[in-house]
Amino acid sequence: MAYFRNENPAKIVDTDKPENRSGFVYVVAGEEYGVPVYEMRKPSPLEREAIVMEYVRRNNGLSFKVSWLAGKLGVSDRTIQKILSNLSKKGAIRSEPNFGKDGRQSGSIYFWTGNVDPIVGAPTLKDLYHRKNDYGFRSFTWDDFKVVPGNFDSVQEKIDAYYRYMELIAIKKRLTRKKKARAAEQLEILRHFGVRDARENRV
Repeated sequence: MAYFRNENPAKIVDTDKPENRSGFVYVVAGEEYGVPVYEMRKPSPLEREAIVMEYVRRNNGLSFKVSWLAGKLGVSDRTIQKILSNLSKKGAIRSEPNFGKDGRQSGSIYFWTGNVDPIVGAPTLKDLYHRKNDYGFRSFTWDDFKVVPGNFDSVQEKIDAYYRYMELIAIKKRLTRKKKARAAEQLEILRHFGVRDARENRV
């Protein structure tokens, strides 16, 4: 066979929620015969950083634990710490230790500095868990479309591989259109309020 499944299928029908891991996040996208249907979402590293930045910006002064955000994004604590460190180095955020009544540190308080412009059309944690995936996160696994050149037993397998490739191209184009539409919508809102942009002089 020319196709291989991986350990993170794009769709799971189960009563138990799949575990978020390796950057893969599972979201309830519907149900079949009363059983929840979970759809895979896989933010890119840049999208993941944008999600963290937007979370801090929209929850300015909020205390949260790195482990909580790591769980929501399906990554390690170290990954989130690296993102927060990068955002701090860019001057986008700053943090202060948060101490409980017992004097022990319980997470940190994160602040949006306002020194870095927000990303127009940036994804949010809410977007990631939206059942319709309006933002356009990758919702397929590459292994669903993987082929091994020359490893075909028949002409029909070659034809199937071609149609799978065309399906992949169509999916990627559809997700790209979603992201462009999101950015265009937010730009239009900014134009309405006369917000200026360095690239266009005026948004």
